Amino acid sequence: MKQTEEKTDYNRYHYTWVEIVRYSARYLVLSAAAAWVFYQSIWGMVLAAGVLPAGLHRKKKECMKQRKRDLMYQFKDCIRFVSGALSAGYSMEHAWEEAGKDMVRMYGTEADMCKELVWLNRSIRLQQPIEQGLLDFAARSGLEDVRDFCQIFSFAKRSGGDFVKIIANTGKRISDKNEILQEIETVLAEKKLEQKIMNLVPFFILIYIQIFSPEFLSTLYGNLPGVLMMSICLICYVIAVLISEKIVDIDV
Repeated sequence: MKQTEEKTDYNRYHYTWVEIVRYSARYLVLSAAAAWVFYQSIWGMVLAAGVLPAGLHRKKKECMKQRKRDLMYQFKDCIRFVSGALSAGYSMEHAWEEAGKDMVRMYGTEADMCKELVWLNRSIRLQQPIEQGLLDFAARSGLEDVRDFCQIFSFAKRSGGDFVKIIANTGKRISDKNEILQEIETVLAEKKLEQKIMNLVPFFILIYIQIFSPEFLSTLYGNLPGVLMMSICLICYVIAVLISEKIVDIDV
């Protein structure tokens, strides 16, 4: 398996060049379209490019959150595989190695959890304490459930606890939490679609009026009072979008 160059800090997210080009183009097009609809000015479209850093920063937070969510799902399956290997009679160290093989078959070598298992199993082969590797991963993951599991595992390792029972119970708790999260996401999927459609409604209304009744909005373009009024409308629209996204964004 290909080794990663360095361990990942999941509390940070770094764009690839492809992502930079993709998201930059997306935000430039959206901001330019919004500037034209609200101001009908080439200068407005140029100034709209100033929102690009804020848009990229916002998207980075979304990507980081989604990456952590995927990591949580992968960690849940990893614990399940470790528990199964322990029940089958493998030692603790070999259980994580077997879990790594099962994870690669399920997610592929590029999955974050598979890469973490590469680091963990390599440290085990170098005679490093397994709990040390897990605590390091927990600190970088930024996930509460992962941190709790690794701390419990480390304490049980020192005090000689029942690993099979501990891992099985922890895996069940994480699975139950993820199932609740998936149910919430299923229920909210329709609402999120409605929210995205409603976000576009003001644009469609303005475009419709500009095409079929341009004289109705002509007083709002090309003069200072009109620019101020449209700016207020645009700010209210952005605030409404942020509030709607916050409503449908539920953490478990």
